[in-house]
Amino acid sequence: MTALATTIRLADPYPQGYVPPPRFEKERDHAETIRRVREVVRYSGLVPFFERRLKRTLGRPVAGLTVEGILVTILGTANERQPMLITEFVDFLYHRTGDADRAAMGVTRKPPSVVEAHHPEWFKQRALVETENAESQFRKRLRAMLAPIDPSPHRPGKQLDRELFNNRELAQSPAETAHRRMLLDWVCNRLLEATWLTLPKAVRRSWKGSLALDATFVGTWAQGRGTSNPKTSADPDAWWWRRDKDHHVPTTVGVDLKATDENGKAMYKFGLDCELAIVGYDDPLLAQAYPFLVLGMTLHRPGFTPAKFATDVLSDIQNRHHLVDPETGLPLDTDPATGHRTGFAHPDGPDVQKHPAGWLAADRAYTSQTWDAYALPVRALGYRPLMDYKKIDYGLKGSHKGMILVEGTWYCPSMPKDLVEATIDRKVRKTIDDRLYRARIKAREPYEMRRRGTGTDPHDIEWVCPAEGVVGTHKPPRNPCDRKPASLVLLNMPKTRHRLKMEPELTAVAGETPEVCRTQQVLAHNNTHVKLRQDLPYEGQDWRDKFHSLRSSVEGVNGTAKSDGVTGIDSPGNRRTMGLAATSLFTACMIAAENLRKIAAFYDKATWSDTDGTMTNHTPKKPRGRRRPAPWTRDWLPDRTTNIELVINGGVPHYAQPEPDQPPGDPPPETKRQKQTRDRRDGRTK
Repeated sequence: MTALATTIRLADPYPQGYVPPPRFEKERDHAETIRRVREVVRYSGLVPFFERRLKRTLGRPVAGLTVEGILVTILGTANERQPMLITEFVDFLYHRTGDADRAAMGVTRKPPSVVEAHHPEWFKQRALVETENAESQFRKRLRAMLAPIDPSPHRPGKQLDRELFNNRELAQSPAETAHRRMLLDWVCNRLLEATWLTLPKAVRRSWKGSLALDATFVGTWAQGRGTSNPKTSADPDAWWWRRDKDHHVPTTVGVDLKATDENGKAMYKFGLDCELAIVGYDDPLLAQAYPFLVLGMTLHRPGFTPAKFATDVLSDIQNRHHLVDPETGLPLDTDPATGHRTGFAHPDGPDVQKHPAGWLAADRAYTSQTWDAYALPVRALGYRPLMDYKKIDYGLKGSHKGMILVEGTWYCPSMPKDLVEATIDRKVRKTIDDRLYRARIKAREPYEMRRRGTGTDPHDIEWVCPAEGVVGTHKPPRNPCDRKPASLVLLNMPKTRHRLKMEPELTAVAGETPEVCRTQQVLAHNNTHVKLRQDLPYEGQDWRDKFHSLRSSVEGVNGTAKSDGVTGIDSPGNRRTMGLAATSLFTACMIAAENLRKIAAFYDKATWSDTDGTMTNHTPKKPRGRRRPAPWTRDWLPDRTTNIELVINGGVPHYAQPEPDQPPGDPPPETKRQKQTRDRRDGRTK
């Protein structure tokens, strides 16, 4: 493999680490664009990763068609918004890539001949054979690359007998399947990480680690089969997907391919779920300092343990500062046998830092997961979850030493019932309007437990009653039931104590004062009601700003990644392949290409700062005008219809006079052309 030159050039106006994004739509110089794609592939570190495994399999170094040539071809084809087909790959590599670029990537195979209409028949037949041989070599080399990281024991593309399918499932151990899946996810996420590394260092360091999780459907080029069918599907790694909240289809009983929802969309599809971790903002008032990129992904069967795969993506993001082979632990930038450089280079050099962990926004599909599968692993990785709740999770959901847990936040047990059930009244019973609901959420603040410190574990929190004062000062009365906060006076609410159903382990005697009211502080361990707990009060102003800002990045990515006119990852026609490994690699390349397009759009609108090296997008938002009330449909009835109704009802019909073309007053002066036209008309009529 030929190492690339350093990215620092005299003409570059940006600091070290900046890589201009590919612009296939605007630039006709494919040589420059391909060199930029090579930079992305070089940042990924996948070339030495695959070359070591191919050398182990083939017994010799890779020649003719190199790993770098294959990866650059796939990513370049995705950048051109072309389908992920072998024919497109061969056409891109041998007919749209120059000889110098192929030589730099180590591709020594002679390109297939280009056929013209005037060529003889023997020449056309020879060109066809050369193209088929080039496609066969590309297909075999790509399969050899994916074989060591394919977690599936089945070869896709063939329908297997059910008994043979079950025997192959039992033959491969779960440990080997998990190990290969880890390698596959590492390969896909290294491509996404490489697109992130093309940003300037100062721009990347301005990100505080906030992410948004979401799952989207990825179709497969195969038809689904039921479990009662004697034959399996040609893609045994895929499963049925249902259009509901968790997309889970436990059995194929009841699957109706003709079923549609109220919008006419199909209820059932066959494919995979793609877990995405998307970079976002936690403050809507801040200017856009970095683009919304997909930083992590993994593919799995729809609805099967989404929390496990989501935490695997987050764990991979937190471990990317280790620039080593995930299987052997060898460094990626040096060949262990010869000690020579492999071509991989991190743009930050020795100053490689771990990705920060900030706020993590997720929808209700993750809230319903068990506490040991999602909530605790997310907090152990350093993230602070922001969750939305289902209807069954509104209101009072637990207590601990007298504290009550209302929608993820610990409150004083004396909080009135109207405040406890504010969300139920607004979203379930619909008995209050939004203005009153916001006022009740604001009125919860005096009853919110105060955080004083931590226990032995940093995630064990010591909570203090809101009526307690600051340590070392004069303390107000400990019993908040004896006073009525000003927020309740404004809402005209009665001062009623919320009656708790005391648990036996919390009080020694029935009816005894809760422990939080008797002692100075109480300790809540890290697993105490951790499934629904979050650090910000639900539907509070801070929660709404952070949660909706992060979720908006999800909608933006889905709008481009799932659009057939842009990326179209959910359309199986864009990548007519089967199998988990090939589908994951092609989907990762398509998402990486979309990341590069977002970076290019960000550069077009951003302003460079010479002081701190950051880039900021100051595009102002269009002010939303005042909504004009739409007229009633009845106002558009023709006059005859209205008059008929008046006659039937005993009224007098009326007819609307046509509006004059000109307002009353002196007519506008006649132009010269109008005068000439009038004179000619008058002359003809005489």
